Amino acid sequence: MKLDKPLNLTFAQPAQKTDPQALQRATGSEAQQVEELKIELLAKNQLIEAKNQELNELKIKNRQLHQENQETQERQKLMDEELRKAEAQIELIMELMNDRNEESGE
Repeated sequence: MKLDKPLNLTFAQPAQKTDPQALQRATGSEAQQVEELKIELLAKNQLIEAKNQELNELKIKNRQLHQENQETQERQKLMDEELRKAEAQIELIMELMNDRNEESGE
């Protein structure tokens, strides 16, 4: 592509006049923004602290529930073992009763 006219590639910008009042307003606005950001940061930090405390409480509750679950499982195992023993005893008693009935019937 051929250009008919040369490109104007000057990047120099004219110097802007800095009005002292405009500079003061900008500085005041920036200071206000800084204060607003500080307040927002403080609020976010408080929220983070609350969430961390909630997380710690949930971790404690989780540990307690985990421990309760383990204890319940151990009790369940003991109950299962006792039930098996009781079933074996019942079977033994039934066999003894059947043996007696057979002996008395003969």
